[in-house]
Amino acid sequence: AIVDESELSELAAALIEILRSAGLSDANAAQLEDVSIEVRDLPGRQLGYARDGRVVVDVDGAGLGWFIDATPTDDVEFNSAGPANGRYDLLTTLAHEFGHVLGLGDTTDGSLMDETLVPGERRLTDLDDLFAEPLEVL
Repeated sequence: AIVDESELSELAAALIEILRSAGLSDANAAQLEDVSIEVRDLPGRQLGYARDGRVVVDVDGAGLGWFIDATPTDDVEFNSAGPANGRYDLLTTLAHEFGHVLGLGDTTDGSLMDETLVPGERRLTDLDDLFAEPLEVL
């Protein structure tokens, strides 16, 4: 699916609430609420980036299409035959970029902050570990 800025803004608001439930501080939540969120046609397989107080995501999930979750607080769509199969998860991508906004760097450990994402995969299991303590923006 192709995403528009209205859908992305709604998902960002839901994500901030999910992160609050995982322990995100009020100060960090306010930082994320102030971020400009944009949709652009990014080059190649780039899904998104965070820079200078803004998050930008690719319009069509690097050509595969986004899985845009209408129920972001459950992961029922993530099974071998579910609707997320073969698409990049927009919620995971947005959470990853929010991590960058809050000063987290890329990893290669399969966590939310891993620099690569596999289509059909959601990586929100480590939110409590990542956001339980207030983060300082670098």
